[in-house]
Amino acid sequence: EGVKMEIRALTFQQPYASALVYGGMDIINRKFQPGATTPLPFWLAIHTGKSKRKLKERKTLGIDKLWKESTGTKMPPDPVLMKTAGHIIGCVRVVSTRDWREEESPWAMNARCAHAPKGDSYCWQIDGVIKLKEPISCNGQLRLWKVPKYAADAIFPQLGGTVNPLSKKRRKSEFIGKVKTEAGVGGDSKIKAEPNVKVEKI
Repeated sequence: EGVKMEIRALTFQQPYASALVYGGMDIINRKFQPGATTPLPFWLAIHTGKSKRKLKERKTLGIDKLWKESTGTKMPPDPVLMKTAGHIIGCVRVVSTRDWREEESPWAMNARCAHAPKGDSYCWQIDGVIKLKEPISCNGQLRLWKVPKYAADAIFPQLGGTVNPLSKKRRKSEFIGKVKTEAGVGGDSKIKAEPNVKVEKI
């Protein structure tokens, strides 16, 4: 009997899905916390939604500028971003959450967005990202959802690739290396360093 491996996902409209995986975004802005069924830290699959409604925020909220400041590169044009619509494009490691009022990251939207909720709203802090070599087609859902088995089976082999750390000040423990996929992803899952894995530091 094989080991049961599960991974949770969130669907993001562009440009935010790509910003999390490719653009140096180190915060997930949400009106809810992960909950008891998803203990911290955990790996979260990033799914790209099909709506184009938020693409305008690359200009109105300065996402283009934040991307450039975080990576030193320009954000791709809208048609390129939308090529991955309806796909899981990567995974991020969520390590903690805090009230948006306490968050210092420039990616914390509530501090800069007039229409963002000012009540119970949280910043999920992430300290690493894995870019999938091949995006995986999958239907998204609202809130946290469990990746279906066929998609999870395609994701886990790719989790042995390079882990790109984000903010140095948030990297409080060594986690860079090859994912120990036999233990699954989520809860107390750890990263096992492997000598044959290239690690990119920033």
